[in-house]
Amino acid sequence: MVTLRVGINARSLDGRPADASSPVGSPLPSPGMARADFEDMAEALRGFLPRALREFHHRAGGFNLKIWYRSWHEHYEVQVLSKARIEVGMHLEHPRSHDNDAVLGLLDEGRWRRALGRDAVAGPFLGRKEHSARWRRISEVWDDARPDNGTVIEAAERLATYIETLEPLLTREPDGKCACWGIGPASAQPTRTR
Repeated sequence: MVTLRVGINARSLDGRPADASSPVGSPLPSPGMARADFEDMAEALRGFLPRALREFHHRAGGFNLKIWYRSWHEHYEVQVLSKARIEVGMHLEHPRSHDNDAVLGLLDEGRWRRALGRDAVAGPFLGRKEHSARWRRISEVWDDARPDNGTVIEAAERLATYIETLEPLLTREPDGKCACWGIGPASAQPTRTR
């Protein structure tokens, strides 16, 4: 049984109280990666990035690492998809699908495809159906991920490639808005949430 939170009132994913035989806070099936692995990944990532991109916000959990520079709605992520699969890339998670589509449209494939290669896919979010209808991604999936330090380092290095490639395409004004959002109809401009 998998639980959502730790404590006396811990619940399983189906909403029932966690039973005594289940370790409270036990993880979903994963390639053996823990929060500490994702924290190590964030530190390794700094070493792979140029100095100008080393200052970022991050959140490491038991199943993922999220990296962002301004808005967490546009972040880079390494996440566990299943026991032996992880995803590495960028997520666009604005509340409205047209905002995510507008940002994805700014990331001209001709400018990132060579650096990211053919494994990178631009499209709907991988995961829960209620999110895949509106969230977008440019990412790749690694099958047979191994729970070792090599995976942590390789994922950090690959995430650095995504950041170095995509972040310059999202050039920002001092207020955090993309300079190119002034082009086109207002309905195509993403809403910024602070």
